[in-house]
Amino acid sequence: MNAENKSTPSADRECGYSSDRLNRVGQVMQKYIDQGDIPGSVTLVLRKGKIIHHEALGFMDIASKRPMSEDCIFRMYSMTKPVTAVATLMLYEEGKLMLDDPVSKFIPAFANPAVIVPQPPKGKARYWPPGRIYTEPASREITVRDLLTHTAGLASPRLTPIAFVGDLSDAIKGSLFFPHEDGTASPRISIREAIEKLARIPLSFPPGTRWQYGHEYDVLGVIIETVSGKSLEEFFQEKLFAPLNMKETSFLLPQEKVSRLVTAYTWDASWNLRVYDHPRDSIKVVGPKDVFSGLGDYGGIVSTAADYLRFARMLLNKGELDGVRLLNPRTVDLMTSNHTGDLFIYVRGYGWGYGFSLGIRTDLVESISIGSAGTYGWGGAACTQFFIDPKEELIALALSQVFGFGFKPGFRLDQEFEKAVYQALL
Repeated sequence: MNAENKSTPSADRECGYSSDRLNRVGQVMQKYIDQGDIPGSVTLVLRKGKIIHHEALGFMDIASKRPMSEDCIFRMYSMTKPVTAVATLMLYEEGKLMLDDPVSKFIPAFANPAVIVPQPPKGKARYWPPGRIYTEPASREITVRDLLTHTAGLASPRLTPIAFVGDLSDAIKGSLFFPHEDGTASPRISIREAIEKLARIPLSFPPGTRWQYGHEYDVLGVIIETVSGKSLEEFFQEKLFAPLNMKETSFLLPQEKVSRLVTAYTWDASWNLRVYDHPRDSIKVVGPKDVFSGLGDYGGIVSTAADYLRFARMLLNKGELDGVRLLNPRTVDLMTSNHTGDLFIYVRGYGWGYGFSLGIRTDLVESISIGSAGTYGWGGAACTQFFIDPKEELIALALSQVFGFGFKPGFRLDQEFEKAVYQALL
């Protein structure tokens, strides 16, 4: 028999992976733990319908040295966005909204938007406030599709002229969008009120012309609540989490589960980990009980690797899991297609496009990564990530809890995790 075809304990031919090479996933995570970059991690990989890797390493709390476990609960932050997108598309399929509906249909404050311009057409100058910023009427209103693709042009500090920063800050002072003077992240007003404030600020660019990561999914969350008549937590629980049997996923965490919530960290000035959000007084535990962000702010949903895998499996299966269908396969195809053309997706780089809440790999050469074109996924602000490769029938998740992880020079855990998964495939 040819040695290449021998079945050995180190390879699973049916699921198409090498057990020995798959061990490199844990080696990558352990390296970052040993370097003091993350406290611990939970990783999970599914191939061809079978879980081939599920591993917990390091600590869920450094001070107490409590070991990480596979059922630990994580703040998902922006990994909430795909859930919000699915909820929006469910309402779309039900006929409750259309993708090209103007946002002002659901939130009137968004009607008749203005857009900042360096120099308006002669005789048509508008100012906001008077004498400070040139604006002109936007060519069209923001649509639901613009929100789903982060092309709405909503005001953001990243694109705001420096002379305008004070006005932007005043417009949303005490809202959900920036930490407060005391360093806390507790919202002072409702998300709806904050969004209505944001709607009064001129757009940074005309809708549909650029990609800018902003607060579009908070707006979508308000639309979902408006159309459904339910809070985002109620809608997610009734329409998504209960049907998918995601019993560990919610915006808020009951006391009986607090012991499994991982302590969240961030960096100090010397690039050492310090506590950012402790379970004993986390906003996910103590409230408020009525502020739910479709964007993922303030931790977004909390979940486990196994629970979020069920959501990812539903997407890989084109909208269905265990006989329960949330979306039509064609709608999932729409969600996971590149809607932004050649617009630069700066948080992913070249070789990537953007669908509805998901980065879409469009080119292997430009993305400088092994894998498959058509792979899609996203991550969260506290070092969580997932990706789905339909061609390889592959789902992979890596979860830790370091807020602002991407700011540390040389931190490339997301890329190294992805490489470690792919190099183990046969």
